[in-house]
Amino acid sequence: MGSDEAFSEGAAPRPATSGLQDTAVTFASRMLVTALGLVWAFALAKLLEPDGRGAYAVCTQYAGLLTVLFMLGTDVGCIYFVASKKLTPSEGVITILFYALAGSAGAIVVGLLLMQAPWVYFEKAPPESFWLCLAGIPLSFFSSALVMFLISLREFVWSAILAIGEVVFTLGMLVLLVWMMGLGVIGAVLATLAASLAAMVSVLVLLRRRHGLTWAWPSRTRLVEVLSFGVRYYFGKISNLVNFQLGTLVLAFSPAATQAEVGLFAFGLTLADGVQRLPDTLTTVLLPRVAADEKGRVALVAQCNRVVTVAAGAALLVLAALAHPVFALVVPNYLPAVVIIWLLVPGVWVRCASKLFVPYLHSRNWVGITSVAVMAGAAVNAGLLIALLPVLGLPAAALAVVGNYFVSSAILAVAFHRCSGLGLREVWAPRWSDWSLLWNALVRWRRRAAAEGPAKV
Repeated sequence: MGSDEAFSEGAAPRPATSGLQDTAVTFASRMLVTALGLVWAFALAKLLEPDGRGAYAVCTQYAGLLTVLFMLGTDVGCIYFVASKKLTPSEGVITILFYALAGSAGAIVVGLLLMQAPWVYFEKAPPESFWLCLAGIPLSFFSSALVMFLISLREFVWSAILAIGEVVFTLGMLVLLVWMMGLGVIGAVLATLAASLAAMVSVLVLLRRRHGLTWAWPSRTRLVEVLSFGVRYYFGKISNLVNFQLGTLVLAFSPAATQAEVGLFAFGLTLADGVQRLPDTLTTVLLPRVAADEKGRVALVAQCNRVVTVAAGAALLVLAALAHPVFALVVPNYLPAVVIIWLLVPGVWVRCASKLFVPYLHSRNWVGITSVAVMAGAAVNAGLLIALLPVLGLPAAALAVVGNYFVSSAILAVAFHRCSGLGLREVWAPRWSDWSLLWNALVRWRRRAAAEGPAKV
């Protein structure tokens, strides 16, 4: 089947009116995943304590940075090309697999070579944890790309089910491997890799049954085009990851910072930044829609952005209010991280209120501006860290992240305004109609699901 034919092999076209329902279902499921993610974060912190949490942060960060560095944004490129009907689902899966294997080879080799350097960074976690994280790079990348791949096929319900199931499975494996078997950091890493394996198998089975997944090698032209799109997005993506990880990275490289301090900062950052899962998920939902629309569905982008701005703000306020009493009750050893959360809240909220501009800018071929925004934020992040860390210690890392988010969000907001012509009030001022439409969409989806039965949902 040609890449410009049916949107998905064997899948019936979806009516345009299902767009809001899909967005509402994904948004609701992401709220649940975010809540489960908080349970996972607290369980991990409780079982590992600050020292172990710091070691886990360092080894997983190392593999994550290498993954983004060597994958060149090809996962995003592939998802975009499937969403815009330039690749069939089968071609898309093989493309992701090809780049996963090619990129992983480079990442693992370079990762092992760098570990021979006498850096204090590699003293912040057991060597075995670094080796295990490196070995899991191809699995983690391929699995996460496949889960996002479902969104490009508009399999929103199954994507939501898998996202929730993956978090629950990871929690179960964490209890088994860390609490019951006492494997510590190694057990935590194994739990995440086991969840990635389960998610990968589930998606492949789903694609086989619902989209007739077969071996379909894409043309060389398409492979190059996917890589080209990914590279344009790549610098923004790697800068974004470095932005998020820079504080942890600097602390891990600092001889003066203890493993426990790394764990405290990583835990606080994870909780505050977990709210970004809301706009991240809707970004993935919007990408296939704006990619397939000549005008980029600007009204839908603006409406979703208004909803996310309010929802993220409410979630962050609840987090800030409950942080101290919950920490004191559940993880008292992490109480110093409460200040980090309080400092991060305004920056994370501003970031959430601008993230949905990204898919629209990509749909208008303004990919470069997102890279500029993230790199500018990275420069501010690094500058503030260098200036403030010797004076303020751990809080400086949080303030650097906030400065980064304010700068990068401002650039995205200006770019979106110029590209779309919408004013600030249109994209940020909440409207009652946004919430009523989402609620009605959920109600309609529940009725449709009940009428069609589980097999057809």
